[in-house]
Amino acid sequence: IRDHRDVKAGTRIYLPDKKSVKRASRRSWRRPKTSAYAPRTRVKFIWPLKKVDISSRFGIRSNEKHDGIDIRAPRGTPIYAAARGKILFSGKGPSGYGNMIIIKHDKRTISIYAHNRRNLVREGEFVKQGREIATVGRTGRATGYHVHFEIRVNRKPVDPERYLRKKG
Repeated sequence: IRDHRDVKAGTRIYLPDKKSVKRASRRSWRRPKTSAYAPRTRVKFIWPLKKVDISSRFGIRSNEKHDGIDIRAPRGTPIYAAARGKILFSGKGPSGYGNMIIIKHDKRTISIYAHNRRNLVREGEFVKQGREIATVGRTGRATGYHVHFEIRVNRKPVDPERYLRKKG
């Protein structure tokens, strides 16, 4: 459990006893085959907001998959391109994402910025890392002001925190 706030009331947690922990050898451990595994990419990402206040992490949230991280910020806060690339999409997104932007960074890697108040870029544009591309909003199925940020490698969502430098 990376963050105690991710554990909701009623969640079942298995805690092994000391005997079973001692019996498990390190050699028997294998990396789980989940989307949390971090495939390699040459893209170097920066945080999409200057101040980072993560309100929801990547993974299972309320028994549903959460494909990115939510970074809380006041309405209108600038959102920056996490890496250079070409704008593949800028507009109203599907299934509750609201206003969103998709940037293609290389043949395998894209980033997604959702729930934006205003998108400041257009499809086909090239952007440099750190360029302001949108402002924080709460469009779509957002419960508060934040940016939903995703990184996908080979179309699979990955944990963005594994690709971003530690803040603070």
